[in-house]
Amino acid sequence: LYAGLPIGQLVAYSFTRRDWPEHQVALLVRIGRVLALTWDRVLRFRETLRIALEDGLTGLYNRRYFNETLAREVARARRYDVPICVLMLDIDHFKRYNDTFGHLVGDEVLRRVARLLTHSLRKSDVLARYGGEEFIVLLPETGLGDAKEVAEKIRKAIEGAVIPGSESQPMGKLTISVGVAAMSELSEPTPQALVERADARLYDAKARGRNQVSTTDSTDVPAPSAAPPDA
Repeated sequence: LYAGLPIGQLVAYSFTRRDWPEHQVALLVRIGRVLALTWDRVLRFRETLRIALEDGLTGLYNRRYFNETLAREVARARRYDVPICVLMLDIDHFKRYNDTFGHLVGDEVLRRVARLLTHSLRKSDVLARYGGEEFIVLLPETGLGDAKEVAEKIRKAIEGAVIPGSESQPMGKLTISVGVAAMSELSEPTPQALVERADARLYDAKARGRNQVSTTDSTDVPAPSAAPPDA
């Protein structure tokens, strides 16, 4: 049993037509108990690992898992000279949505956005909730041009989604801003530098009016610590 539910069974077969001796039955019972205990521990370990790497609200990977995966992928990309890109996404004016409809409704919007993002990406892409209303995507073996197309596809999917209450948003709909960064652009291609470049371009998209994708740098963009209110 696991969590009170059966998880398997032990089946023994005899090639002779006779009753099993009691000592053999007892041995099988002991073996079954050992196997059940071992499998129970495996399942509990898997569940603990899942909780440690998964965002509890959206079911996406969390920041910790993303950072670990990004480090591996950057190392692989440098070794084999293949491109990778990172998208940083943020829901526009999400604080206003939360203030208007409450955090429970806001949580449901985050779950809906997570599902839309998942359906817009490849299985090989890595999507995570990075914090609050921010999401981050790793696009392995993807150049900047293709990454921008993916970002536009995502932006249009969110913009066109039917989400209750979105008509009250400043743009009359729920929208996102996206920053795109490619490892090939960096003089020092480290995981942190790649995320920072995508984050800076996210704020560039915000500064340019939101609901858009940015692949360029701007000296006029406020730093993340000085982000405009009601982002």
